[in-house]
Amino acid sequence: MVDKVTKRYPSLLPGVPAGDARRFSASEILGRVWYSFKAPCSEHNVYRKKKQEIDWENGEISTAFTGKFRQRKREIRPGNAVRMVKVMGSRTMPELAFGGGNGVALLERVEGAVRRMLEKEDRDTKRRLARLFE
Repeated sequence: MVDKVTKRYPSLLPGVPAGDARRFSASEILGRVWYSFKAPCSEHNVYRKKKQEIDWENGEISTAFTGKFRQRKREIRPGNAVRMVKVMGSRTMPELAFGGGNGVALLERVEGAVRRMLEKEDRDTKRRLARLFE
């Protein structure tokens, strides 16, 4: 699957595959799924690593890229938060998830669990509102 994704989508970083796949245990999956439901609170930027090179013959100092990258994480800036809402705001879990095999059954279970959770929250909200008008 990683090869298909890498062939289909260009990588943002030269020499780094566009796709990534990992196996998780059943206990790890739930935490990752719940994490994916929350709104983005941080942003990640990738920078090329540099090193200084000194030419000992003439004393010239130059900067060269190492071919490696570094990732930095920080609290999401307001403008980027607005952009994320425009891009991700109307997307549903099936639109954000892709894959096959066991992932299809997992996605169906996640959708069912989320639907039940949202329906319960709706019922609770309706009950609280009904009490206000009794």
